[in-house]
Amino acid sequence: MPVTYFDPSYLKSYLQTGIKLAVFVDGSYLTVSLDDLNNLVDTKKGVGYIEGKPVEFDYRDIDHLKVGSLTFSKDLLNKDQDIAKKGEEGSKDVKPDNDTSSDTRSIDSDSIDS
Repeated sequence: MPVTYFDPSYLKSYLQTGIKLAVFVDGSYLTVSLDDLNNLVDTKKGVGYIEGKPVEFDYRDIDHLKVGSLTFSKDLLNKDQDIAKKGEEGSKDVKPDNDTSSDTRSIDSDSIDS
């Protein structure tokens, strides 16, 4: 199922890991906190912060996310879902190899612009 917008539960999954998260809405990065997501009343409206000042936004207006130093757009997430789906379909015929290496990209949680 394609990502049409970043809903609160999706953002919450990142914030629960302790990584700083910002949403890009209307040309600005807004820092989002787990407390704000835990106290949601309206699942379409969120609150982010610019220099400590609260700014209300609509989740459907988020252009992309900044998670640590990584940026995620809806297009990128949809592309990753397509690749994963194709991989699941093809994995029935593929035997696993003994390669135990994994992606170990580090995330700098202090690099989010306010």
